[in-house]
Amino acid sequence: MAQGGGWFSTHVKTSHPCDVVIANGSECEPLLANDKVLMEEEASLIVEGLKWAVKATGNKRGGVIALKGKGSKAELALLEAVKNEQEIEIFNLGDYYPVGDEFILVQGVTGRVVPERDIPLSIGAVVLNVETLRNVTQAVQGKPVIERTLTSQGKVRRPSVLRMGTPFWEVFEQCWGVTVSDYMTLVGGPMMGSVVSDPLTPVTKATTGLFVLPKDHTFVRKKTLPLPFIIKQSKASCCQCTYCTEFCPCYLLEHDLAPHKIMRQINLRLDVPPQVVESAFLCSGCGLCEIFVCPMELSPE
Repeated sequence: MAQGGGWFSTHVKTSHPCDVVIANGSECEPLLANDKVLMEEEASLIVEGLKWAVKATGNKRGGVIALKGKGSKAELALLEAVKNEQEIEIFNLGDYYPVGDEFILVQGVTGRVVPERDIPLSIGAVVLNVETLRNVTQAVQGKPVIERTLTSQGKVRRPSVLRMGTPFWEVFEQCWGVTVSDYMTLVGGPMMGSVVSDPLTPVTKATTGLFVLPKDHTFVRKKTLPLPFIIKQSKASCCQCTYCTEFCPCYLLEHDLAPHKIMRQINLRLDVPPQVVESAFLCSGCGLCEIFVCPMELSPE
């Protein structure tokens, strides 16, 4: 039932007591609009699903719907839906990336930091995507999950937010077709997405967006580089400026992750403690380091 990018089972999340249930409507990836459209069009179902989640966890604070865009249509729809609710509140997040990351979101809403290698439940929080909560309400009403909302952007004739459960090529047909003959599909989003070449690939519960890009597009080339080539680039170009660490969201949460040290170990093969390289597993994969921060466009993640 879970519709977030992590595929984590909703019934597992809601089977433990907690202090607060947070509905994630922040839409972490740029250019995606699924959560925004859902909150505008189905606010009452989201609120109802959040109430069921609050009841299941028996938490103290109730439910919080976190979103970006103060005064937006989505916020106004939610405010209307919660006007008679005592246990649900609306929380406006800052418009920055990657505020939709679970760890960043929890810190913004509660002021608490989720320990590294742990989950939000460890500090009394449960995070559920707004589409997941919409589906919770529909499940209670007897409707199974047979579709999901996704954004289709890029080289299509009509960029759209669709309700689909179908192969990629049918999604593009719903957008009036693609505008290039030779293309690849970026699945997810420009920051954390992966490239797929087969248009028969099906939409899954974690498919948030499909971006049709020409095969020679910068993002396609970058996301399809072979690992040996990436390592050679790093050895030739990394100047140890430490920008990748200074801007890393996990590092800013005081987690023990320093991407520049990992780069140093891979490039120079220094005798460093093994936990330096093992800390790479703490990476959230947000892509900030290689896409926005690194002056050489290297990939520490």
